[in-house]
Amino acid sequence: MADAAVADPAGKLILGAAGLGMAYGRPGLDGGAPVAPDPGRVAATCEAAWNLGFRIADTAPAYGVSEEMLGRFWPGAIWTKNGPDGLDASLQCLRRERVELLQWHNWHADLIDDPDFQAWLVDARDDDRVELLGATVYGQMDAKAAIELGAFAVVQCAWNVCDQGTVKAVVASACAQGVCLAGRSIYLQGLLLGRQPPMAADAGRPALQAFARLAVDTGCSPAALALRAALACEDLDYVLLGLDDPEQLTPVSEALASPALDDELRQALARFDAEGAAWTDPRTWS
Repeated sequence: MADAAVADPAGKLILGAAGLGMAYGRPGLDGGAPVAPDPGRVAATCEAAWNLGFRIADTAPAYGVSEEMLGRFWPGAIWTKNGPDGLDASLQCLRRERVELLQWHNWHADLIDDPDFQAWLVDARDDDRVELLGATVYGQMDAKAAIELGAFAVVQCAWNVCDQGTVKAVVASACAQGVCLAGRSIYLQGLLLGRQPPMAADAGRPALQAFARLAVDTGCSPAALALRAALACEDLDYVLLGLDDPEQLTPVSEALASPALDDELRQALARFDAEGAAWTDPRTWS
């Protein structure tokens, strides 16, 4: 398996395509519920992302018609997610003969001895239609187990300024094993952009408000500041950013054009880490 890591900031960006196939995320600033974009918006989003330097899109059969939309409009590499079955259907939707990364969706340590997972692993390793294998995980324990298993080239886990702990805990192991780390939930499902936190995340309101003030003080939009923090994290090989509208590329352009974070701003952003507080985990919100 080839080394999956990239070096330049723009090359770290992965287009998260859940919102290209279904209504996804928290209500917007106006309180409106998210909606699945129409094909015209998907096409425009894919084109704008490509022009800005995105070269990989991350999708899954669970994301509604995301694979189908990417098959129509995305010219770059594909990461998708499947369990024991489903690669044939994914490739048909994606209109291609192979994928650059096949991930086990929501992998956890209890699967290590599971016969279905073991069968998938053997089949996927021998499948010429799959270049690399990966896993998406929640939490430190499962991230560490996925890395140490030695089967995955990429492990995808949460990273944002309020939830930096998982990556910190596993980066040494990832380096030792030659595993790349991909950070997702960069905007904490929109909470770092000012979207209304659910009741279960109300404990994070002071931190979220402080982050918004810091963005104002630095003359940067919250979205751009959150992304700058992720791109500056040397522990991340990839930064996965969910997009469903070309206008959402504006803060990406802002982040890429911004200067490197100075030591004072790095330290200020590091202090937002909630050290594993439950409110930073979207699984606790329902």
